[in-house]
Amino acid sequence: MVNLSLIVPVYNVENYIIECLNSIVKIIPSDGSTEVIIVNDGSPDNSINLIDNYILNLNDNIKNNFHIFSQENRGLSGARNTGIDNAKGRYLAFLDSDDVLQGDFFNDILAIIKKHNPDIVEFRATRFDDNGNTSSFFPKLFDDGFYDLDQKIWKKLCNRSAWFSCLRVFNKNLFDDIKFPEGKNYEDAYTTPYIYLKAKNIYFCNNEYLGYRINPNGITATKSIKNINDIGGAAEKLIGFFNYRPELSSSFISLAQYYIANSYETEGFFVANKRWKVLKKQLYTSSFDKKYIANRGNKLFFLFGIYFISATFYLRKFGIKK
Repeated sequence: MVNLSLIVPVYNVENYIIECLNSIVKIIPSDGSTEVIIVNDGSPDNSINLIDNYILNLNDNIKNNFHIFSQENRGLSGARNTGIDNAKGRYLAFLDSDDVLQGDFFNDILAIIKKHNPDIVEFRATRFDDNGNTSSFFPKLFDDGFYDLDQKIWKKLCNRSAWFSCLRVFNKNLFDDIKFPEGKNYEDAYTTPYIYLKAKNIYFCNNEYLGYRINPNGITATKSIKNINDIGGAAEKLIGFFNYRPELSSSFISLAQYYIANSYETEGFFVANKRWKVLKKQLYTSSFDKKYIANRGNKLFFLFGIYFISATFYLRKFGIKK
């Protein structure tokens, strides 16, 4: 029985894919409990040839855990959705093909699943770059253990507002009527909060199972009008869900601050201010509740809007604030 499906979308990663595969093969169980679904998203480089040759040379007991699907380019969301549609596991995990797994990821996660059967498992990561620099990523929220998704958990999750799907393992049933949004960047912000709305419990594990590569050429590292519009759309989507979980008010402010900051740097003060006025106007007819905002920077942004963004920009420019 397959208990865990790891979905790996592939597009233009010939410089990183072997490192990614090595990190998987080094720790994957050979008992059939885990499968790796590689989705070739119409990659124009040599990535898929490298993958084919790599898998061809594996021992059969490991090779049989890998399944490759190829499609025309549909973006990261489309590749993940293909992986979900073809997954046989009871649980889903996601790994970007320029990142790596660390620790004893598979065995540890399988043990948690066997003992607790949680809706979601959340873990931590280290961040690294091509020069070998590393740093901690995704700070600890709670001690290791199984928790009901109560208001206390929701408040901390939403104030952190870090919805990366690659730092979670999900019960596959949670995706029955949810897909990643094709054609959108920041796809996790459009998806993960709504997965949590369906979940009843979570297991927090503070092991750093993911090595997250800092890629300056990544899509979301680019300050484009599309990226600005997409992150604004992710913030706007949250507005309709405050009545289900008012704690999402703080996540909205976090996403909105990022949205307006990117607009300010790309489009200037007046356009960014106009964007914030349009978004903030929608709050007046919603169930937004500012009492859930705990982060100081988010509180200041909510109070002062574009003026807080502008002040922060100049403080960083002159090295006063990091």
